Amino acid sequence: MATKTSATFFAVGALLFSLCGQVAMNSTEPSRKLDMTQEEVRAFLRSKMKTMTEIKRADLALKLSQLCDRTGFNMAFILSVIEHESQFRPAVRSNRGAVGLMQLQPTTANFVAPMAGIHQKISARDLENPILNLTLGIHYLAHLKARFGDSSYVLGAYNMGPAKAHSLGLRTKGLAQFSKVRAYVVGIHAGENKIRVEGRKLAAI
Repeated sequence: MATKTSATFFAVGALLFSLCGQVAMNSTEPSRKLDMTQEEVRAFLRSKMKTMTEIKRADLALKLSQLCDRTGFNMAFILSVIEHESQFRPAVRSNRGAVGLMQLQPTTANFVAPMAGIHQKISARDLENPILNLTLGIHYLAHLKARFGDSSYVLGAYNMGPAKAHSLGLRTKGLAQFSKVRAYVVGIHAGENKIRVEGRKLAAI
């Protein structure tokens, strides 16, 4: 059983390694406005993920840049989502079963995996892999962006779940009717600017 699980885990890792190059080469969408440099992202990650090696932090920063180029999200926006969801703890699990940096449920991860070009079953343990979790989390946000449009509603749906957001009328009623969701959205948007400033300061040290 352990051997089979390990094999699946490493197979997913190998697939992600190949996807790193594909994201840059296959992207046909216009690049987003550069909001942070690679050096600033690495410096910020260094302050948050101190037990991760410098090489792994650099790989994560590069993957973030590639995925944001493809989807149009700002890197500071994604980093703010991660900070709010997991405080940059790759193996953290919620009491509802959400896992990793972007706090994904395995069911959500398996739903979005084909959108990321991944055609293997994703386990909760797999989601502890920072690059895999980041990849699936950003593709999930892109899926919500196509469905809900405005970034505030995208974040609201990410926080409460798209089915619940739709059934409760998040877009028609507006964020003001959902105080906890509104606080989550406001916090992430405020965190973007804070992260940009912190990244610049840390990179200059």
